[in-house]
Amino acid sequence: MEKSFPLHECHVNKVTIIINRTHAILHSIAILFLIHYRLSFFFQHPQNITIPTLPWLLIFVSELILSFAWFLQQACRWRPVYRNVFPERLPVDDKLPAIDVFICTADPKKEPSVEVMNTMISAMALDYPPEKLHVYISDDAGSDATLRCTKEAWNFAKYWVPFRRKYGLLTACPDVYFSSSEDDNGDYKGSEFKAERKKMEEKYEVLKQGLRKIVEGHFTTNVAINNTRDHPTIIEVHWYGFDGVGGPIISGSNFYIKREALLGSFNKQQDYMALKRLFGPSNDFIKTLVEDYKPRFIKDGESSRMSLENANILASCSYENQTVWGSKVGFLYFSVAEDYFTGLNLHRKGWKSVYLNPERQQFLGTSTTNLNDSLIQWTRWTSGPVTVALSRFCPLTYGSLKMSLVQVLCYSELAFMPLLNCLSLWGFAIIPQLCLFNGIPLYPKVSDPNFNIFSVILVSSILKSLYEVVTTGEQLKVWRNEWRIWMMRSVTCYTYGCFDVILNKLGMKEATFLPTNKVTDDEQVKLYEMGVFDFRTATVFLAPLVTVILINIAAFVGAVVKALVVDDDGDQYWEKMFGQMFLSFFILISNFAVIEGMIIRRDKAKIPLSSTLWSVVFSMFILLIGSVILC
Repeated sequence: MEKSFPLHECHVNKVTIIINRTHAILHSIAILFLIHYRLSFFFQHPQNITIPTLPWLLIFVSELILSFAWFLQQACRWRPVYRNVFPERLPVDDKLPAIDVFICTADPKKEPSVEVMNTMISAMALDYPPEKLHVYISDDAGSDATLRCTKEAWNFAKYWVPFRRKYGLLTACPDVYFSSSEDDNGDYKGSEFKAERKKMEEKYEVLKQGLRKIVEGHFTTNVAINNTRDHPTIIEVHWYGFDGVGGPIISGSNFYIKREALLGSFNKQQDYMALKRLFGPSNDFIKTLVEDYKPRFIKDGESSRMSLENANILASCSYENQTVWGSKVGFLYFSVAEDYFTGLNLHRKGWKSVYLNPERQQFLGTSTTNLNDSLIQWTRWTSGPVTVALSRFCPLTYGSLKMSLVQVLCYSELAFMPLLNCLSLWGFAIIPQLCLFNGIPLYPKVSDPNFNIFSVILVSSILKSLYEVVTTGEQLKVWRNEWRIWMMRSVTCYTYGCFDVILNKLGMKEATFLPTNKVTDDEQVKLYEMGVFDFRTATVFLAPLVTVILINIAAFVGAVVKALVVDDDGDQYWEKMFGQMFLSFFILISNFAVIEGMIIRRDKAKIPLSSTLWSVVFSMFILLIGSVILC
């Protein structure tokens, strides 16, 4: 019997494990001391209590929530691993499994067709046996523009794929190949190659212009646009830390998954009628569920007509009615974050996943380059997992069938993170500041030994996050940006995403899916590359962010004035209120970009005056009402 060798090997990163676990233990001890300090307040004699109980209780709850969020985060840091892969050990072509590549799109306005078609062409050019490679484009919008663009891209692929294979090009995407300065020509430098390359580049430019004209014509000539939810059928022929604790989750795209994992395993003896009740009436699809089924090539007109009719039935919006699609098989529909929910169920059934991160990146994609699109995207990403967290599918209770405790905690961290962060960050952004504004201390004096508890927790968090950024090869500015983005998301998109879920649970709002805008704007890209925020977003996003900054400015400036000018014993005031003053100062420094957008900047991407004025009203209201309630 021929001996088979593994295609990859998993290695535990021992140094990182020691650092992560040591930090987790020491940080946990500091948190326990913090809890003891906060609880001891409630056991004092009433005559010794000089601080109002409500703000003390609220900040304690915020600290507990953030500590619980930190605890869940340690799961994905518990067993860091790395893998070595051996592609040379792959079996010969006739032993490789068939692969279906699905490219999903939803809106040719927000998802540029040039990029979508480049993805399709790249998939067709994969280094894989062509008879075992099937590429599908699924357009949820049912746009005829996407169909026409697909035809043009397919015609170009007939030239691009042979050209790439002939010269052994590493880059499968034509747009990346022709726009990159890297040398991807292998050993070919001759005149024949250069001539063919020039012709291919000319063909690609023609393709790009053609695709843009199709999309522009689609929206400028008032072509009827189908309903993006229900429309006629048109047919034309990871997160790194999870890898060591059971495998990364399904995250959006760029993953390979076994068909058996999504659909189940069946054989020839299976009752066809029972399968039809589960999967729908298509005979051709039912045949594909049989283990030894092999795809056949269409060679005559009658077969082509029948296959096309069957494909129209399969792709119709009503095909899944009265079936188990979306509830037991395929991607599951319970949450708008169907990738997260499907991954949870697959891992719960015992399926394993691995994280592949080769030196040469497998996939390249687009990301948001402005604050508006980013916050909209994260609001959607927030509502999906939180919906799961606040349901009977909560990972803490639902995810333990065949999952380890650490993997359950990983899924729980993703599900609860937005809710825990928005609750705790709103507490830290407002409660200490209101008390600082009114001269109420919530933290120990600098001379008090208990002050070291809070210092250790803050320094520990900052150093650990800095270590993780540096060890992954990133720069210091990435670490700074992660802190402020975390704060911004917590008081905006995390908050709104959680509200969406609560309203949906109460039956007051239906969950919706909005595609992320992937159209690039030169001005926005320039600001993004410079590290400058583009604040041209809705007031509903800007108001909470600016309000928090204004409250912190008022509290910090008021405290400084009181310490320097008003208070007779300034040294005592500094010592007593230093913790809260430092917290406000830290928030302001971390989010200086917001202050800059309000006061300093004069470009079009600054924070609009109207948003600032609304935020002034909100902050004054919070300072007034909060002071009355808390004090």
